[in-house]
Amino acid sequence: MEFNYALRYMSSEFIRQHPDSMISYCDTFEGSVDILENRDRYGFVTTTDACCGLGKYGGLFYSLN
Repeated sequence: MEFNYALRYMSSEFIRQHPDSMISYCDTFEGSVDILENRDRYGFVTTTDACCGLGKYGGLFYSLN
């Protein structure tokens, strides 16, 4: 993804300019896709229902935040 590439580049540049700093990069999008595509591996029965029970997929409450 273009955004992730830019973020990695900017992080590297920041570290180069500020060598005493520490930056952690985590691609949460790819992790989320992995969970959706391999739900059994993570112990999920379904990936289309949320736990709070509101809205079309049961996640309306958290979607409002």
